Amino acid sequence: MATAFQNVQQAAGGVKFEALVVFSGEAVADTAASAASMGDVLKLLVNLAQMQAGQDQQVATLVKSVAISTSGETLKVSLSLPQEQFQQLLDHVHGKKGAARLHRQ
Repeated sequence: MATAFQNVQQAAGGVKFEALVVFSGEAVADTAASAASMGDVLKLLVNLAQMQAGQDQQVATLVKSVAISTSGETLKVSLSLPQEQFQQLLDHVHGKKGAARLHRQ
């Protein structure tokens, strides 16, 4: 059975580092229905992440900043955070990885 993501004809993405760090991506599907299906799957994943964030404020902030939209065959996804929050998120992620390494030794 084919998934919606197998219908991507082309994709592009980028990151803009300024006062606001913006990650953006765009995918062109073979049909508008495929683009809508991909958008629905991504929205479901964002909703699940939002529920799982619980008390983790860094993750909750990140998930809330995701925007997903479709226009015809085009799916657009963006995520934006103030530079300070982006740096805090990086520190948070690196802290967890460091803790995981300590437990393995």
